[in-house]
Amino acid sequence: YGISVDAHGALYVAEVGNDRVTRWAPGAEVGEVVVGGRGRGSEPWQLDTPSGLFLDQHGALLVAEAGNGRVTRWLPGAPRGEVVAGGRGTGDELWQLGKPCGVCVDAEGRVLVAEMENDRVTRWAPGAEEGVVVAGGHGPGEESWQLDEPVGVAVDAS
Repeated sequence: YGISVDAHGALYVAEVGNDRVTRWAPGAEVGEVVVGGRGRGSEPWQLDTPSGLFLDQHGALLVAEAGNGRVTRWLPGAPRGEVVAGGRGTGDELWQLGKPCGVCVDAEGRVLVAEMENDRVTRWAPGAEEGVVVAGGHGPGEESWQLDEPVGVAVDAS
């Protein structure tokens, strides 16, 4: 579920098994590592189970890392990412993320995260220390007020 396409048609793929993100130009037979690929870990230059991707309007790549309980933002060509959500241990407190698998950014620049382990979607304002639950968060289930292991999130532009 970690795939994104840029304005030039290049495909970005989150590789859970390799802890990296590769970019595949249109027609390419070989991908290029653009994020991670330096061993699994929690250092700013590493990834742990990259699961969700989002390319913002500035060309920055946001990566939901299920293994690190964080979302990192990588500017084009940057050697390290910046934590924009979570990053303080995996958990269910509002300052933590539980297996983030999906990520997107709304028109106001807020990061939305689908948390598989917490059965919720949280929204993080720029610079926020914690997120706000915007969907689910009441345990897994099939009621209209519950989510069950969400892995993706998108924002309607209208």
